Amino acid sequence: MWPLVNQLDLDAVVSQIPPSGPFLDLQSHLEKTTGSPSISPSAHESCTEMKASPPPAVAPEVRVLLIDDHAVLRTALRRLINDLSGLTVVGEAGSGPEGLRLARTQQPDLVIVDISLPGMNGFEVIRHLARERPELRLIVLTMHTDPLMAREAFRRGANSFLIKGVDLFEFERAIQSVMAGQRYMCSGMTLPTAERSPDIQ
Repeated sequence: MWPLVNQLDLDAVVSQIPPSGPFLDLQSHLEKTTGSPSISPSAHESCTEMKASPPPAVAPEVRVLLIDDHAVLRTALRRLINDLSGLTVVGEAGSGPEGLRLARTQQPDLVIVDISLPGMNGFEVIRHLARERPELRLIVLTMHTDPLMAREAFRRGANSFLIKGVDLFEFERAIQSVMAGQRYMCSGMTLPTAERSPDIQ
């Protein structure tokens, strides 16, 4: 967010702008006021050296693919995710086969997928993607609350199981967890004892 400038400070800045117009010719302005060139050879060399140095490393954005047969939900998710720092939606699919196709062409880092999908259910989508790209992170976002559904999703290769209607805090936490290599289970749900794993948060 840009810092606020009070009116007095703004008037002081405006009063220093030369009358020639809003576009400042800094080189000629400094030469007129100081009688010497504004950029010395040594300064020019320093600028050249700075340009030649490598830029600082920037963390790449997480590329997200949405697979859900409800267009309204996909739109809401896309807006939500694009507003989160470091995430960008690179594709949307309304069916299982379309989701697989986009996952292969768009190469996302994270897929958010429903279970009930036309053409191919989410379990099969997860199985294919987990086999083709083991490094891909997979979050199930569904209306199904049966722990057995969660068990099957994890067995097929999902990294997280969330119920639709989860709050934003938990949604972000699930994304952070799976991108850190962990698995995440929606709060309030518990896997059968034999299926529990210490790496599921």
